[in-house]
Amino acid sequence: GAQWGRGHSIAMVVHGQVPMGSGLSSSASVICAYVAALVHALAPSEAVALEALEKSALSALAADCERMLGVSLGGMDQAISFLAEKNCAQLIHFTHPRITAQPVHLPEGCSLVLSNSLVSHSLQSAAAGSGYNHRVVECRLAALVLAKCLGVGQWEEVMTLAEAEQLRVWPPQDDGSCTPPPAAALLARLEAMQCAAGEYLHTAQYSIADVARITGKSCEWVMSTRCTEAAGADENAAIFSLRQRAKHVYCEAQRVHLFAEVCQGGDGVAAVQRLGELMNASHESCRDLFECSCREMDELVEAAQKRAAGSRLTGAGWGGWCVSLLGPDMSPQAFMEYLEEEVYAQRASDEVAGSTLKFLVSSPAPGVVLFCD
Repeated sequence: GAQWGRGHSIAMVVHGQVPMGSGLSSSASVICAYVAALVHALAPSEAVALEALEKSALSALAADCERMLGVSLGGMDQAISFLAEKNCAQLIHFTHPRITAQPVHLPEGCSLVLSNSLVSHSLQSAAAGSGYNHRVVECRLAALVLAKCLGVGQWEEVMTLAEAEQLRVWPPQDDGSCTPPPAAALLARLEAMQCAAGEYLHTAQYSIADVARITGKSCEWVMSTRCTEAAGADENAAIFSLRQRAKHVYCEAQRVHLFAEVCQGGDGVAAVQRLGELMNASHESCRDLFECSCREMDELVEAAQKRAAGSRLTGAGWGGWCVSLLGPDMSPQAFMEYLEEEVYAQRASDEVAGSTLKFLVSSPAPGVVLFCD
C-alpha cells in the first residue's frame, strides 16, 4: 500500500520459461508480467487510472512498452498474454478503443505441438527487425494507395489495411445498418478487399515516388507519414511490395474468421481437416506473399504437414517455431518421434546440439495472474 512518487524505485526480478528467440512471445511474456506487477505495485497511487487495471487496457500498455524498443508490433501477443483462458483459443478483436476476446474451442481430441526450426528469431536483429518493420511500412503504403483508389473518405488518414476495409463505403446490411458487419458480411468484405488489392495494386515493386504519384502527395509527405519505421531509408532506393502484402493480410484475416467458424461448428474429422487446410494455407501465404519465412522453417513445416492435420510458422517469422495441429488419430509422442527422425536427424550435429529444446506440447492456459502474499 505504499504511495509511489517521483524519486522512488522498484527492485524486481523477472524469470521466464518461454524460449527466447522462438517466436513464442517470450518478449511479450516478460513485458506483460512486468506491467502487471508494476501496476499492482502502483495501484494505490493516484497516478494510475482505474481503467488501467482492466486486462484489455493493460495489454495495450504492454504493447506500447514493446514498441518503444523499436518494433512496430500490432499487440496480439500482449492481448493473448492478458486475455487467454484455460482450454480455449481466443478470437481477438482490435476494435478501437477496446481490445476484446471471444473464446474459440478446438475440436475434441485435438492437440498442439510446437517444433523448433533451430533458427533464432529476434525482431531486434538486423535481418528480422528490418524485415518486420519493412512489412509494417509496406502495409501502410498499400492501405494508403487502396484507400485513395477506392475513394475512401479522408483517405490521407488511413494507416492500416483494416481501416481501408472498415472505412470503405459498403452497401447497407439487411437491417439498414453499416457496422458492425456480421460474420458472413465480414467474410464477403474481406473477399472484396482481396479483389481490390488485385485490381488496384500491381505485382511489381513500388518506390516512394510511385506512391507519391498515385496519391498526388510529395515524396517527403509519404516518407514522413508512412515510413517512419524505415528510418534512414533512401527514398530513391527503397522498394516495396504492396499487392502481395495486402493480399496476405486480407486472406489471413479471412482465414482467422473461417477457423473460428469451423470450431464453432462442432467436432469431427471434417472439422479437423478443414482447420488443417487453413493452417497450411496460412503458411503458404506467409512464405510466398508476406515472405516472412526461411528455408529451415519451410523444410520443418513441409515435413510436419505430412503427419499433422496442419502446420505453419508461428510468431512474426524469420525463424522461430512451427505450430502443428494434431487430430485425435495422431499422438504428440508419435509426431515428435517422426520429426526427430525426419528433420532433426538430418540437420548438422552442431546445429541441433546448440538447441536445448526442440518440442513443446501445448494446451491453452489462463493469461496473466497475480499471486500476492
